[in-house]
Amino acid sequence: ALPADPSDEHLHGVRILAKRARYAAELALPTAGKPASRFLAAMKGLQDVLGEHQDAVVAEARIPQALGTARGTRVAFAAGRLAERESRRRQKARASFSQAWRRVEKKGRRAWR
Repeated sequence: ALPADPSDEHLHGVRILAKRARYAAELALPTAGKPASRFLAAMKGLQDVLGEHQDAVVAEARIPQALGTARGTRVAFAAGRLAERESRRRQKARASFSQAWRRVEKKGRRAWR
């Protein structure tokens, strides 16, 4: 039930819930068989996307903190480039989220009917 444009916090919450669902599915794997194995592979893909997103969010937020009181044009330029890189990384993960989520839903329907 995510909004059309989920916040970073929403996606982090999904990441935590996905991790729990994956652990539960791993426990059921011996009796659930191949469909559950496919679900786990899809869930791992989703966790990878969400982990990449969260890492980028945290890195982007910490860049200014890491600078502390450093000054100078070169420092500002480097910090801006790093922040830009993390922003692109975050956007790329967001773009991959929908596809990863659809795959989890599809595999989940088959595994847990």
